Amino acid sequence: MLRATTVEGEYTFNHPGVHGIVLMPDHPVTLPISYGGAMARDYTIPGGSVGYLPPNISTSGYQPAGKTSVYVRIHDHVFRDTAKGIITDFDPWPNPIIDDSIIRQIGKTLGDIASSEEFTWSIVIDSLQAALAARIMQVCGARLEAPTNMPDARIGMAIDFIESNLSSELRLADIARAANTSQFHLARKFKQQTGWTPAGYIWMARIRLAKRLLQHTKRPIIDIAFQCGFSSQSHFSALFKRHAGVTPAAYRASFT
Repeated sequence: MLRATTVEGEYTFNHPGVHGIVLMPDHPVTLPISYGGAMARDYTIPGGSVGYLPPNISTSGYQPAGKTSVYVRIHDHVFRDTAKGIITDFDPWPNPIIDDSIIRQIGKTLGDIASSEEFTWSIVIDSLQAALAARIMQVCGARLEAPTNMPDARIGMAIDFIESNLSSELRLADIARAANTSQFHLARKFKQQTGWTPAGYIWMARIRLAKRLLQHTKRPIIDIAFQCGFSSQSHFSALFKRHAGVTPAAYRASFT
């Protein structure tokens, strides 16, 4: 589960199995970091940069008032799923300081999402977490397996899973698990083979199913909205009009 914490005052981080991204304030911060129970060593992280704390790291200190940091926690299974079958030789230690604008931007976006109660698109959160994990592994020197131009049967498995579960909430992690691949590999190969991102394909497939139901059944539009995985009729109508150019009701009327 994605979590974000605003740090001010005294703090202690010790989260086995969790990767931490610390978005630093504008001034430098010194962290006494202990790894695997070893004696703590001080690291000074420049202001405005990113601190990366792999699993099994402990640190504590004091953050002055008005100089808050944002601490984003991502479970290790996100990194394992992202690396599965495609990324090797990932060893983040001993450098907990990452000066990377991409990691900072994704981390900030995830922090904003985790702090919001209104954002519920889990597939976007999953994709951002996978992208962040992949970028951290890249910066830390992991190796990417050689690409292949051969069609990947696992993308077909992912499409079958999506098409069979359009009425449900579809998470990138669940799709990747059904296709026996990593989230990172799925997102990259899915786009290569279909021309769509997984999220884009899901919405396209839901609209396509809705068109068939509107044309060939007399079911109420709200029932069709729920069957196609939309949270409300208003959300369905807005997205349908954006894709089809007309409202669901007008689309149905064109066939009568």
